[in-house]
Amino acid sequence: MPSWHNVKKVIIIPDSDEPDGCTSTFVRLIGFFALAGLVLYGCPRQSSVQQAPTTAKEQPVQRSPQMQFAPVLEQYQRPYPLPMIIGRHPTNGDLIFNWEGRRWVIPDAHKPYRYLCVVNGMLKMCWPEPPNPTATPCTRNSDNLRGWCWRE
Repeated sequence: MPSWHNVKKVIIIPDSDEPDGCTSTFVRLIGFFALAGLVLYGCPRQSSVQQAPTTAKEQPVQRSPQMQFAPVLEQYQRPYPLPMIIGRHPTNGDLIFNWEGRRWVIPDAHKPYRYLCVVNGMLKMCWPEPPNPTATPCTRNSDNLRGWCWRE
């Protein structure tokens, strides 16, 4: 048995079937931690095609298009008191409203976010213009706000 001076504790790892038990245990531990690191952080990806190195000036910056949102803004005020629908026009099917003692025939514009509004004292059908030609009607999920969405 070897003798060590000024040593208070010695850890002895018993030999296994392999000739060098301490080294093989150490190699197993390193392999375990390397495997755990690959599982946690993923394997490094290697490209099979070798590409020539390029400078930052040669590569265009490609950003993924981000979704933009703009809330609906009503340009004109809504009528008060609220008009009542009293029917449809017999020939063209336009809506007929009763508002402030008068009958108003309003053509139904099939536009998103249309609403009845008052422009210069007249009852009309109004709708907001989208902020972008590619914008479509949508609802923001975080607060259920209606608006326009498009990719920029």
